[in-house]
Amino acid sequence: MKPKNQEEVERDKKYASFCKTDFHLIRRWGFYLTAPFFIPRVILGWGAAFTNGIFFTVFCFIHGDSNKPFNDFEKWIIRVSTCITGRVALFASSCLWVNESRPWVCYKKYLGENWTPKYENPGSVVSNHGSWMDILVHMYRQPPSHVAKAGVRKIPGVGKIAEAVGCLFLDRGDKDQKKDIVPKISQR
Repeated sequence: MKPKNQEEVERDKKYASFCKTDFHLIRRWGFYLTAPFFIPRVILGWGAAFTNGIFFTVFCFIHGDSNKPFNDFEKWIIRVSTCITGRVALFASSCLWVNESRPWVCYKKYLGENWTPKYENPGSVVSNHGSWMDILVHMYRQPPSHVAKAGVRKIPGVGKIAEAVGCLFLDRGDKDQKKDIVPKISQR
């Protein structure tokens, strides 16, 4: 990694809660050791996603009406299967573990002096993901519910998974739909 210049250091201080802090975990020797297993890892990762896509297609067919909400047991099955798929795909991508930490950031400046952190309910993760790996990490560590562009629904396998996990689809060109989706996000 190249050293940071003064402008980047100041930016990282200002937006500390948004900075990636795990670069020290990347070691070149790990890539060299796992390189011979690239083909099997690709087959394992895509095989897990493909298997999950088939599972969700069958699961949604058995469930029946797409407008009927899933019951608690069906939601549990969806949660477990997406966690397993996310974990297998991360493993296939040479990610052997995922550390979860909650950095202390004081939001009183933005939310008022009476703000206190509450962690009993799921929060929102706003991620303009830089790669497909971000989606796998979110599938593995958090309840699977995403806001995705409407075109995702048309991708074979992925569309069924997105529908089954309760993904909210957004047509980026429709401004009214953007306004309507905010209350749906708040309810979750």
